[in-house]
Amino acid sequence: MTKGTNPLETPAFFVAPGKPATGPRILLLSYHFPPGSAAGSLRWQKLTGLVADRGWGVDVVTLDPTDLAKRDDRRLRELPAGTRVFGVH
Repeated sequence: MTKGTNPLETPAFFVAPGKPATGPRILLLSYHFPPGSAAGSLRWQKLTGLVADRGWGVDVVTLDPTDLAKRDDRRLRELPAGTRVFGVH
């Protein structure tokens, strides 16, 4: 961590538009998640939808999109409302 930075103040690089879930939130840590185009990111994308259908909000910590060799930003638009995605290097 860089001196003087607080990871809790780092904004999400993506927040799905719409009214977020009002229930508890789950934290998902995964190397693969949209906008990554790997098959593993599709699995987590679908799970995020199932969790949101049950009233949970989702926060995701994943690889920073600037570090991806290939990305598909369309998949971000398919995430449930209020899903917050944070990228790390």
